[in-house]
Amino acid sequence: MTNREHLRELARKIDAGKVRAGVVVGRRDRAVLVLYAARLSSPEIAALRGTDLALEGDGRVRIRVQTAERVASILLDAEASAELLAWIEEWRLWGVERCLFNGTGPEGIRQIVFRYWRKDRLAQPPKGALR
Repeated sequence: MTNREHLRELARKIDAGKVRAGVVVGRRDRAVLVLYAARLSSPEIAALRGTDLALEGDGRVRIRVQTAERVASILLDAEASAELLAWIEEWRLWGVERCLFNGTGPEGIRQIVFRYWRKDRLAQPPKGALR
């Protein structure tokens, strides 16, 4: 199983209503994992805004990524789009000029991914898996 496939499988296992420190984080964590699986880096995920997303006619989400390293347009598949849309709709972030994961920087994004990876594999992810 590739890292991408493993991340997608981990996202499927997370209870959408999961609570951590009194805050519902399940949908957020699922969205972060599918974005990682779509090959976005933690700085790119942390910087995403509601205005960086577009809904395609088939219901999939297109993400505009613009960093110092790259400019890209990434079309998520239906499953990943559904996970991201659930988070966006819950927090009403569609088209908003606010970070989707407000207050969670790149290191926080990596920690979310690592938490589930460690829990599932009880080991550190392969080098380069968490960029």
